[in-house]
Amino acid sequence: MNIDDLSWQARHHGGVYPRMARTLLDLGQVELLVRAAGERGDWNCAEAAARELCAAGKCDRALALLDPFAEIGWRPAEWLTVEIMIHQGHGDKALARVRPDATELGDGHVCARYAELLSKAGRIEEAVDVLSPHLGEHWLRSRLVEITEGRGHDDLVLDVLTREAGHMEAAEGAACERCGGSCGTNRTDRWHVLLLISQVLERAGRTDEAVEVLRAERGLGRRHPVNFPEYYAELLARQGMIEELGALAAEDHRSALDVYAKALEDAGRADEAESVLRGPGPPPAALASGRGRPLQGGHLGGHRPQRAGAGRVGHRAGAAAGAGRTAGGSPRTAPLLHPLLGSP
Repeated sequence: MNIDDLSWQARHHGGVYPRMARTLLDLGQVELLVRAAGERGDWNCAEAAARELCAAGKCDRALALLDPFAEIGWRPAEWLTVEIMIHQGHGDKALARVRPDATELGDGHVCARYAELLSKAGRIEEAVDVLSPHLGEHWLRSRLVEITEGRGHDDLVLDVLTREAGHMEAAEGAACERCGGSCGTNRTDRWHVLLLISQVLERAGRTDEAVEVLRAERGLGRRHPVNFPEYYAELLARQGMIEELGALAAEDHRSALDVYAKALEDAGRADEAESVLRGPGPPPAALASGRGRPLQGGHLGGHRPQRAGAGRVGHRAGAAAGAGRTAGGSPRTAPLLHPLLGSP
């Protein structure tokens, strides 16, 4: 096992494919993954098995499984080792092992992972400081909001995002060096920041402010990307503001009509919902896509209730003792399992 081999595995999903590793866990074959990690140096197996062992309370064994990978400098193994140590309550010692140096602090990917670990250790202010220089990156702004959810620092996150929106507003209004006018090159970024501000306000319980942020921006009459009015419509629906949502749907069929119809149905106004979808409002494209279909099986056509996603801690928290798992798996899985280790 060496770094080049592990890098190849990561780039090409070499060895055991990640989905296969998850399937084997579902079949209760964690010990098989442990063997594959130890005998074949398979990182996907090692990662899946280590997370499962930690979720089952066997953190020391998980760390021992990761040690050979971490010792040769495989960074994902180092990150996961720190995550498990934080879970054990050794946050300060763990974070010291992977603290980025001055060069690494310029790498958004490194900072994102380190900030996530800081958040898991309860050091939210430090996590925000690490990510703040990278908020020009769309995905890192989203990561900031994700890792701080439920951590009691929404006001801090709002301050950072509000400053960023102000900087973008100024940049948007500044004269472009090429054309001499305001070409709005940063407008999409500012809209994304406004969506995140609204999201944080909503989760902080400041729903009126969350709605007002988007209402005020829409009131400016600017053109927006599709996801902006869609998110506005969904926010109105979540807050039960059906009349305002209806007005939005009348102006913007493409972004809000299906959200409005679903909100009516959820409010027990299925007849009105069906009328909205059957009426002259939807453009032909919406009807062709099936949004105007009548009620089927108690739900509007194309509007099935979404299945709630399961929360997770690490990779499979709470699933270690899932119903139906067995230590030895089933004889029917033998043809699937034996090729993994090359055994008969």
